[in-house]
Amino acid sequence: MSIVIEHMYPLSPMQEGLLFHSLLSPTSGTYVPQVVLTLMGELQEQQLKQAWERAIARHSTLRTGFYWKQRDQPFQVVYRQGSLVWTAQNWETLSKKEQSAKLDVLLACNRSEPFNLNSSTLIRLTWVTLSENRHLLIWCYHHLILDGWSASLVLKEVFQHYFASLGSVQPTLSTAPAYGDYIAWLTKQDNTLAKSFWKEYLLGWQGPAQLPIIHSAAYSTQANAEATLAEHSLAEQQRPFSAKFTQKLKAFAQSQKVTLNTLIQAALGIVLCRYCNTDDVVFGATCAGRPANLEGAMSMVGLFINTLPVRVRLAGETTIAQWLQSLHAQQAATTSYEYVSLRELQAWVNDGNSLFDCLLVFESYPVAANLLQDPEGNNKADIALENVRFDEWTHFPLTLLVGGEERLTVTAKFQERLLDTNAVSRFLGHLGNALAALTDNSAKTVRELSLLCASEKKQLASWNQTAVDTFPLEQSVPDLFETQAEKPPDAIALIVNPQ
Repeated sequence: MSIVIEHMYPLSPMQEGLLFHSLLSPTSGTYVPQVVLTLMGELQEQQLKQAWERAIARHSTLRTGFYWKQRDQPFQVVYRQGSLVWTAQNWETLSKKEQSAKLDVLLACNRSEPFNLNSSTLIRLTWVTLSENRHLLIWCYHHLILDGWSASLVLKEVFQHYFASLGSVQPTLSTAPAYGDYIAWLTKQDNTLAKSFWKEYLLGWQGPAQLPIIHSAAYSTQANAEATLAEHSLAEQQRPFSAKFTQKLKAFAQSQKVTLNTLIQAALGIVLCRYCNTDDVVFGATCAGRPANLEGAMSMVGLFINTLPVRVRLAGETTIAQWLQSLHAQQAATTSYEYVSLRELQAWVNDGNSLFDCLLVFESYPVAANLLQDPEGNNKADIALENVRFDEWTHFPLTLLVGGEERLTVTAKFQERLLDTNAVSRFLGHLGNALAALTDNSAKTVRELSLLCASEKKQLASWNQTAVDTFPLEQSVPDLFETQAEKPPDAIALIVNPQ
């Protein structure tokens, strides 16, 4: 079959960065997201497979491959047709414990199996039968083609196609906006203005301070860290917040007229400042990157997110309320310049070197919401979504993912050779304490905030119990010696060269 090419165009700044990391360490497992849906009910495998094929036919980014050797600059190719990689497995004879263990192995294998980046479809799907009416749909894709928001759009559309194939009303889907429109928009942006903005944004910053809990000997260079990533175990820890505390955070953010994302960034900034013993830190954060002035941007499927620096400066005598407003305004100003590549930005302000070792990802895309609705918006009573699991890793030493609607959860993902598990646990605890301290009293100053929990405060108090009985201050040392000698006058004071 002959290969027909529809379009060719450059990469977005984020795609360039992801391509670099993928080529540097293709089996590392970074930037290969996986979505695991646990589905209940009678599902038709063949119809679901066909629904995916329809989605691939509709969206150009799902039929895109990447090239970098043929030209000075890498480029992407949209093929007329894409091929779906679909694998089916049956685990019905396994116990639930065995199924869970096998899923972990499957995700690890999926992660480390590199995609052929030239191919027409950088996704693969695995359909697992757990029991007669319980299945797993495992969707693995390369981050080069999709961000989380786009993935949720694709999933919703796939199930609309699926329900339509079962005799429901056909989905009324408008023509999918082309990702190439975004690439064209990017080429029209002024990098001179962006360079001026970001240099001003980071003016006076003294440079990156390595997070002390990272083992510096193991993390000698970023390239070395990535090259050996696949040889070391990846680990994660979760810190879920209660529904009550989550609601408190949302209400506080609303009362201060800031976003929940700003509040999380503020808390992380405080923790990093305290850990690094500075009042001025920079960490990385992902931004949505969908331009407000690009028609159809919110419904486009592709990679729009970008990773950019967030600068947090502690103003000791400023109230929390004033400080949050300042941080919110500062970040709002960056939205007009989110299109630059992190690589370019690093060259502008730090001689091409890395700006941070901690990345914050605030997940605001509702994958589960309205996923199992037919084209008319009706929930399908015979099918239920039991669970959604995400599996994704970056090249940064510490990545913090924050997500959840009713209950926020902070997930720390890290390499065990670089970070101690107990240290990460304490870090997450201090992040939670910072959030609690911020919401307790907005009239307090930033300097008054404490990150310590009750047990840590108790431990500090015990260490400070240094009072001892002192000698009489009115007596000299010789006087004290004479007093002591008079108490046991017959005691031997000194023995020299005993025989």
